[in-house]
Amino acid sequence: MTTAPDRTWQRIVIRLLVAAVWVAAVASSGIASGSNLGFLKDAPITRFKGADLEMFQSNLNAALEQNADGSNRRWENPKTGSSGEVAVVKSFVHDNKRCRRARISNRARGYAEAKTDAVFCKETDGQWKVLPPSKPPTADPVDKPANQ
Repeated sequence: MTTAPDRTWQRIVIRLLVAAVWVAAVASSGIASGSNLGFLKDAPITRFKGADLEMFQSNLNAALEQNADGSNRRWENPKTGSSGEVAVVKSFVHDNKRCRRARISNRARGYAEAKTDAVFCKETDGQWKVLPPSKPPTADPVDKPANQ
C-alpha cells in the first residue's frame, strides 16, 4: 500500500518529468511560447497508474542507486503494454550532492514513446530529487566526478 507522502512524491516526479519533456521539446524544436502544447496530454507517463507507476518509479530509483554510468535498466508490464527504460548517462557531484544525469523513455500502449533527459541529485534524506530545469548544472558538468 502506498502512503500519502509516497503518493505526493509520485505526483511531483510525474509533473517534473512531464515538465522536462515539455522543456526539451520546446528547446529542441524552437516552438514559440504561444504554441499548442496539447501533445503533452498524450505523453505516456500521464497514462501510468497503479502497477505501471510503481514499476516506473522502482526502475528509476534502482537505476539511480545501482546502475553504472552508461548502463540501462528496463521495465515492462505485460498486462498493460507499458514499458520504459532509464539510461544513466553520467554521475557527478553538484552542490556537495551526488547527482546523476539520466535519459528516460516511456511507452504506454497506443501512445508514442516519450524521451527526456533529467538530472537527479540525492538529498540528505536519501531521496533522489529532480534538479529543476531552471537550475541545471552545465551541459558537461565541471563538478567533481562522483565516487561510485
